[in-house]
Amino acid sequence: MILEGEEGEAKRIALKTIVKVGEVLGATRLVKLKRAHISGISYKNIGDEGLEFIRKLVELNANVACRTTTNPSAIPVNTEYLPVSEDFERRQKEIHSYLSTMGAELTLSCIPYEYSPPSLGEQIGWGESNAVLYANTILGARTNREAAPLTILEAIVARAPLIGLRTDEGRLPSCVVVVDKKLESEMKNNKIAPSIVGYTIGRVVKNGVPFIKCKVYGYIKEFLAGIGASSSIGMVHLDGISPEAEKATRHLRNLEKITVDYKEVRECEELITMSFEEADAYLLGCPHLSPSELKSILMYSTSTHRDISVILTTSAWVYQKFKQLIDKLRKRGFIVLPGTCLVVAPLENLDIKRIITDSAKAAYYLSSQGLEVSIVPREVILK
Repeated sequence: MILEGEEGEAKRIALKTIVKVGEVLGATRLVKLKRAHISGISYKNIGDEGLEFIRKLVELNANVACRTTTNPSAIPVNTEYLPVSEDFERRQKEIHSYLSTMGAELTLSCIPYEYSPPSLGEQIGWGESNAVLYANTILGARTNREAAPLTILEAIVARAPLIGLRTDEGRLPSCVVVVDKKLESEMKNNKIAPSIVGYTIGRVVKNGVPFIKCKVYGYIKEFLAGIGASSSIGMVHLDGISPEAEKATRHLRNLEKITVDYKEVRECEELITMSFEEADAYLLGCPHLSPSELKSILMYSTSTHRDISVILTTSAWVYQKFKQLIDKLRKRGFIVLPGTCLVVAPLENLDIKRIITDSAKAAYYLSSQGLEVSIVPREVILK
């Protein structure tokens, strides 16, 4: 009925596209989705073509058919902290308005698993690499790394092709990764950021579903974001952490074994970073900082005067629910940017050339935009 247009042209186009994608990739049927997460909503990234794509769907009376959240946009909730032109702001807010009209929640965050966590085995349609890795790896939900336009179409019909990480066989381990003890010790003692270890694993493995033997010591989402930034991987099994890891151990025999050591991580770090001591700004929040992380940063830091700006990025929903916390952080001298991420923001409006961060994902994307970036553990930044 949908394909025949009986429920509107927007649903017909969405489902027709999804079916074609499924046919090309070898799916035999679709699955129903309980929630979706739309990536690629930054005007800086999608431009007028992406804006027009979303506008046309709204003109066709498109509405989301399941709970739908949204990724960070190009501007923060408070634009005075990141000035942009009136035209740029208008176009970004037009994207916000269209998504809201469709029924999507303007969470403006890359960590939907903090706001609306799916359950074990639940089928979801998520874009955003770190969110996909976290959902599959830590929560045991099921989603592929969906392209941004496809996340919108899947949200409109709440359907996706049954392929890849949505299937039992697609979630079986493809190799075993062992992180050596020295490297684990360096992470534990805040001498190396977990995110660059994840980035190295992703760069070495590239694809598949690696079974990883490693103690991450508290920075799991940053670790997973590093993997996603350097590879097409959408899921890993973390030994002793992932809900499907114990079952996965039955399938490790005869798999390729890959060892990642300290030297390899340092060599990989040099590919996306530079060595310098003075920076224009520090950056924390790629992936976005959760309320508990913001509270921890507030407790950890006592200074109200900073020679170098410390930028914290978090979601719009955190700003709405924890505004007092954000106000306290700002009084403590932090620059808090809710609803955006420097990776998708127009940095040409800021006088920033050198950034120190704890995020390999941020380092990878910011360095590709011409900035000089250095990676250090979070505790070092907050000293």
